[in-house]
Amino acid sequence: MAMVGSVNANCDKGPFISTAAGIPMDKNPGYQQFCESRWEEGAIITGIRVWAAKFQIKAVQFRYAGDDWGKRYGQLPDLVNPKERTWNENDEIDIRLWNNKPDDGDPMDAVGRITIEQEGKEKWEAGADGKKIAKDEIYVDNPSGKILAVKGAAGAWVTSLEFKFLESPIKHLEMTDIKFKEDVKVWNEKSKGQQPAVLGSVYFKNTSPLGSANATYDNTLQISETNSKEMTTTQTHTAGYELSIKVGGGVKIPMLADFGTEVTNSFSYSYSNMKSQGFTETSTWGFNWRMGSNVAGLPPQKGAHCTATATKGTFDSDYDATVTATLGNGKTFVYFNKGHFKSIGFANGVSECKVIDLKEIPSNANAGEVKPAKASKAKRSSRLARFIHAA
Repeated sequence: MAMVGSVNANCDKGPFISTAAGIPMDKNPGYQQFCESRWEEGAIITGIRVWAAKFQIKAVQFRYAGDDWGKRYGQLPDLVNPKERTWNENDEIDIRLWNNKPDDGDPMDAVGRITIEQEGKEKWEAGADGKKIAKDEIYVDNPSGKILAVKGAAGAWVTSLEFKFLESPIKHLEMTDIKFKEDVKVWNEKSKGQQPAVLGSVYFKNTSPLGSANATYDNTLQISETNSKEMTTTQTHTAGYELSIKVGGGVKIPMLADFGTEVTNSFSYSYSNMKSQGFTETSTWGFNWRMGSNVAGLPPQKGAHCTATATKGTFDSDYDATVTATLGNGKTFVYFNKGHFKSIGFANGVSECKVIDLKEIPSNANAGEVKPAKASKAKRSSRLARFIHAA
């Protein structure tokens, strides 16, 4: 039968170095075997509760980073409270184990005693009476001090325990793959998250009397908006190490962007790399706003309304990611991360000038400069900068 324990537990294949006590695991019935492990989600074990009797450890329970206790295994002895020890996920600990020693001549049949040592802390002990445990301790020198998993077996008492330590300290964490819950293709087909954005609005007016010469206007302004990419993680545990996760160069993330030519202006959510290794990134989207009258110019008692618009696209989605951890011994392993991603991108910049009646110009509108039609090209209006984003 399959082992009981935490969902998606993995106690068999991983970056482990182990220390075990009790009878061999394969001598236990399958239904009594268990596995406590969440290291593939980045959470390690950070606590233990032990219920003990005279001859053996009767029951155990383990805590994960985040203060979440797993299942209890074994049978509770009457009127016995558990002994408990917890530590922070960034702490390093050593564990020593002993087999039990029945006094009736029977062979060893259980885990007898556990001790936990941590620098700067008093040694913690739990288990059978000192005379009821084997003389020799069971210990493995683990370089990391991090428990990724515990494999064991328990019926009337705890017959087997195997602590799975991380075999070497983690030196580097990198997100190497990401899958978004939202389908980018559907977002493009339905234009989801897209809305018009007014970048600027300027009025020009020719107040000369009817019969006067037409006027011209010709200005160009550089408009910029900020594209942004932001990733947040809902998994705060990084296998017991205070390391920042870097975003690998192969991770593709979606953002609205232009991809057309001078003839066709097309845009969509498309995948690109994060240029930095951080979880946030900004860049500048630029647009040359050209405002100009036609050859005939702007007639007297007429105005022109010039606007600059773009499409603003916001892509929002939860994600599942793969994080690759590189160990000090050069080996690697992966665990899984969850989070949320949001990008804001601008595309499809469009400028337009329409001739209107003077009465259509708002009374409080600021106007750009115009020049007589026969005059040289108008100078750039320094006042136009004030009209950007003023719809």
